[in-house]
Amino acid sequence: ALWNTVRLTVLASLITAFCGQFFGYVSTRGRGKWYGSLVEQLVFIPYLIPSIAFGAIFLGMFSVKRGIIPSLYGTFALLTLTSVVKHLPFASRAGTSNMLQISGELEEAAMIEGAGFFRRFAKIVIPLSKGGFISGFMLIFVSIMKELDLIILIMTPNTATLPYLAFQYQNGNAPQASNCVAIVMFSIVFLVYALANIFGDADLAKSMAG
Repeated sequence: ALWNTVRLTVLASLITAFCGQFFGYVSTRGRGKWYGSLVEQLVFIPYLIPSIAFGAIFLGMFSVKRGIIPSLYGTFALLTLTSVVKHLPFASRAGTSNMLQISGELEEAAMIEGAGFFRRFAKIVIPLSKGGFISGFMLIFVSIMKELDLIILIMTPNTATLPYLAFQYQNGNAPQASNCVAIVMFSIVFLVYALANIFGDADLAKSMAG
């Protein structure tokens, strides 16, 4: 359960935070255009669906093989996919706030020099959005760490996480064991938060020195 929780939170948070930065970029650079408004509206659809119903939707979608889409029930990939899609609204909002702080004039100057989209995104947008990326990562990390109702329907004994383990202990009249699991979860969050602050400050100091 510990290994499943750590790899789920880290992997899903990284994917979600990166997607959130990208969708935030599309929304901010597309302000006043149809595709910017479309992305901004579509990305908030998962927020309108209750977590337990959202998990049931993905269970129905991937419980059996449908054409070229394989059956993902019982796999770690389904937990990751469900967590990523459900938390995209929060990551997108964080990415939008982050991208609003990056001036579009820098990209315009790069376009004049002949830089393509991917080169501009890699050389300008990503380095300047590290702080917002870390903030979005931590927001999603904490949310996924304590998530239970979202993934309880698609979870199997091989993909059980710490929140489910704490739930099982509590139902089994073992509150002491449940509290121990909660302490482990809090410790992981505090450790990742400390590391994020250390690396974030290191990047800031490096940029100031440069």
